[in-house]
Amino acid sequence: MASNKTKTQKNTKKEQPIAKEKNVQFLMLLICLALTLFVYVPTFNASFVNWDDDDYVVNNTSIQSLNHIQEIISKPVQGNYHPLTMFSLALNYTIFGKSATSFHITNVLLHLLNVCLVFFLFKKLSNGKNWPGFITALLFGIHPLHVESVAWVSERKDVLYAFFFLGGLLLYVNYIKSGKLVHLALVFVAFFLSIISKPAAVVLPLALLAIDYYYSRLFSIKTALEKIPFFILSLIFGLLTVNAQSQQGAVFAATVFPATSRFLFGNYGVLMYLAKTIVPINLCTFYPFPAINIALPTSYLISPLLSIGLIALILIYFKKNKVIVFSILFYLLNLILVLQFFPVGSAILADRYSYLPLLGPFFLLGYAMQRWVDKNNGKAPIALYLTVTLIVLTITPIAYTQVKTWKNSTALWDHAIVAVPSSRAYGQRGKIYKAEKNYTKAIEMYDISLSINKAETEDLLNRGNIWFILEKYRKALDDYNKCYGIKPNFPKLLENRGGAYAQLGLLDSALTDFNKAIELNPKTENGYLSRGLVYDRMNKENDAIVDLQKHLTIVNDNSGNIWNLIGTCYQKIDNYEASIISFSKAIESTPNPSFYYNRAISYNHLNDNKNTCQDILKAKSLGYEVSESIMKSLKCDN
Repeated sequence: MASNKTKTQKNTKKEQPIAKEKNVQFLMLLICLALTLFVYVPTFNASFVNWDDDDYVVNNTSIQSLNHIQEIISKPVQGNYHPLTMFSLALNYTIFGKSATSFHITNVLLHLLNVCLVFFLFKKLSNGKNWPGFITALLFGIHPLHVESVAWVSERKDVLYAFFFLGGLLLYVNYIKSGKLVHLALVFVAFFLSIISKPAAVVLPLALLAIDYYYSRLFSIKTALEKIPFFILSLIFGLLTVNAQSQQGAVFAATVFPATSRFLFGNYGVLMYLAKTIVPINLCTFYPFPAINIALPTSYLISPLLSIGLIALILIYFKKNKVIVFSILFYLLNLILVLQFFPVGSAILADRYSYLPLLGPFFLLGYAMQRWVDKNNGKAPIALYLTVTLIVLTITPIAYTQVKTWKNSTALWDHAIVAVPSSRAYGQRGKIYKAEKNYTKAIEMYDISLSINKAETEDLLNRGNIWFILEKYRKALDDYNKCYGIKPNFPKLLENRGGAYAQLGLLDSALTDFNKAIELNPKTENGYLSRGLVYDRMNKENDAIVDLQKHLTIVNDNSGNIWNLIGTCYQKIDNYEASIISFSKAIESTPNPSFYYNRAISYNHLNDNKNTCQDILKAKSLGYEVSESIMKSLKCDN
């Protein structure tokens, strides 16, 4: 009995530290999640913004029904192929509708799940010690640089790919410890799900090699062989992405910037992401490339020094301290694709690109704090708690404020204009004023944008469109021509310039632009209609009818106006039977009184007095002004 009692006491003593450890772990994770949730609460009242959200959600008909699953799976968006991300957005839309709230809530929930994965991943990498997992997860959750990835609906791809990416790394650590191939197979599944959420996941095999180094298993044939399927998948999706980006026009030609500038651009990214991690101020949704015609700022010129320093640290500590080397490698390997050594897109930096790379520096800080605890006999000193509290109190308000800038398009671009003034920021603000029909302010924004960068084709097009709306066609044509000089094969521009030519009576020039626009984009929504109208003005009714009918195969016209136009074209060539069919189709869409009147005219030419009078009286009853003299001439006065 005494012996059993002694064993029970010993077991109880063993269980007490375990229970205490679990309580500490739970409390730390709870703090991370609570602070993260607090930071992102403002997103629940945020709307969509005019920065990709239109293409991803608002105007994207493919996500508005799960019946479009084939299109969701096969169609790149904004030069990116990420079918799982688009499917998740479609689910959001199907279950909760088009309200932005559900999209924001889902992003935040995914971010919270990622915080959990970060906590457990870096806790495992620290042999079960809490502080590295806690600090890494805490900073990952609330750092202001991560706001863009979470608060922007279009960045669903970031939080989703990171979920599977982090899950894959966690599974890989389990595989290293268990040696079970089923765990490696699960890592590959997670990798596949990550890469179809965002192509940035192609670097996961490199992250796995960094973990191999961390666990001293890098230099072995087994390690190399098990990575082959991962690198093959990376290569496939890498080629798909390059092709999609090229078709989108996001890949800059190498001649735009000289090789020396591109070298400095890449190093500048290495420097600035770390700088903004330490001092997260002037964060912005758009950081422009430096102007081509001016000398690069000093920050670009000195940036290679940091890269050299990081490489030196890797070489110095390669055998001495794996945590330091792993942290640097994790930062650089996850950042390498977005460093603008080969410029892609129109921004030198983007906050969202830091979402996973910063786990490296965060882990290094967590490791340093764990060392502090270990040197204090396993107890965290008060100074450590004060340090963490100071960090939290410093960056939480910054992050919370940054989240608010994503409330709507106006808040986003007003902040961008103050934080990092750029042609893109002024241009996007101009789009908002244009949508509000505040054309004076819109033109003011476009003027500033184009004074910064004369090559902003979208702003030239939009300013030209405003001049067109204001019926200042010569000014519109001037902007369209400037845009054409930069981007001649732009279908929308050609359609709009053709419209300006038509308004100025330059029908041959209009026809040339419409022909080219249709050639470049056979599925154009306005090209056939515009060309049809020009053909009509040129008395080429047969050509006009063909174009107008082609337009109806592309665009669903519920107003009946196009069928009415076709009907009037048939009238001009004395094909009254066909015109009646066209007017009837117009009336089926909308019982417009003018449609009835036009059909009455055709009936009259066919000497069908009954239907003529019936339509005339119907048009008159619907408010169409029909003079008594016409009623008498048509013999419908009774």
